[in-house]
Amino acid sequence: VGDVAGAVETLTRALDVAPEDPDVLVPLATALEATGEKEQAATLYEKARALAPEHKAASLGAMRAGAETAAAPEIAAQIEEEEAAGQVDDDPVSLETRGDAAFKGGRHFLAAKLFKKAVDASEGEPDERLLRNLAAAYEASGQPSKAIAAYKRVLQAAPDDGELHYRYAKLLLSAGRRSDGKRALAKTASVDKARWQASFDLGLLEMEDSQHTKAARAFERVLDQMPNHVPALNNLGHSQLQAGDKKGALKTFEALTRAQPSDPNPWLNVAALYQQMSRERDMVSALAQACQRGAQHACK
Repeated sequence: VGDVAGAVETLTRALDVAPEDPDVLVPLATALEATGEKEQAATLYEKARALAPEHKAASLGAMRAGAETAAAPEIAAQIEEEEAAGQVDDDPVSLETRGDAAFKGGRHFLAAKLFKKAVDASEGEPDERLLRNLAAAYEASGQPSKAIAAYKRVLQAAPDDGELHYRYAKLLLSAGRRSDGKRALAKTASVDKARWQASFDLGLLEMEDSQHTKAARAFERVLDQMPNHVPALNNLGHSQLQAGDKKGALKTFEALTRAQPSDPNPWLNVAALYQQMSRERDMVSALAQACQRGAQHACK
């Protein structure tokens, strides 16, 4: 059990004895598929299907493995023709396999249709993987309202999945649901702290909404994961300044001078802050640093 390489070896020997037995071809193809040999697996599945057209595992296997090869667009086109002719089985496994092949072949709208049929045909709550596939297909096929509903449903099954929360947030924002999108970004950051992009996006939105203290907190979360992230440092400094935290802004812009040692702009920001704090000597020193880095107007 679990020895896929051993299974391939054993079944290959069996194939030498019975080269046209679908009950040998299909298990061997399945084992090869598990090792990543998609094209060889697809060839064996196709051979089994040609020998036994009624062999369901051979047909689905050929479709599944073939979708991982250059033949994916042709397989997707074939599935579309069969769907239009009403030749698609209505069991969830067959529908999901066809949906996956259609998706990989670029027929995203068809994939969404097949995944939805698979969800509807499932007994009890559908598999989480199937719900993910449905959400992704709706998103890829340009059906945002359906994608939002699908992601919301799958998040009930996977509440700690940061990638799902992030995709959900981006969809909400693209649909113009700004407040909901901001909440979803905050949720993403709380369940997956390493997904710093969610905090960065949230910080930008808070800046646009003049929520400078909230923006600063969001950029601080980015810097917890990416201490030298230049855009986050720059935005944090400006957010702190807008929020009235001059000492915090000074500390941040000083960090930015170290993160961008050849850029005069952080030194200009430092100089402006020193001026506001009536620290003239420090201001002159900061302007000199900016001048050395090419800011000619700081050299006067």
